[in-house]
Amino acid sequence: MEKYYNEIVQTLVDSYKDDEQLLGDMLYYLYETTDCLSLKNTITDVMYDLNRCISCGGSLLVYEYEESHSELDDGSGEVFLAKLCNNCDRAEIKELHAKEKS
Repeated sequence: MEKYYNEIVQTLVDSYKDDEQLLGDMLYYLYETTDCLSLKNTITDVMYDLNRCISCGGSLLVYEYEESHSELDDGSGEVFLAKLCNNCDRAEIKELHAKEKS
């Protein structure tokens, strides 16, 4: 039997593109109720694009943090942006000293 996980997710995205909250809630429910890893991977990608956390269904926010390079003479650093969940990624946000980007 052929698997239609991509088609199922794309149908949901097309049908509910005007209501991202409902779309995210439906995808989160589908993710939590399936054992199909391919379906879960597809949903994870779409949820990331919708700025929704796959672990809790909450919002992903863009955080900015700097990674210093002590091996360089001037000690300069690199600035990174990451989508993180305020609920699930608190430890990582704290560890990175990340600041929410507005």
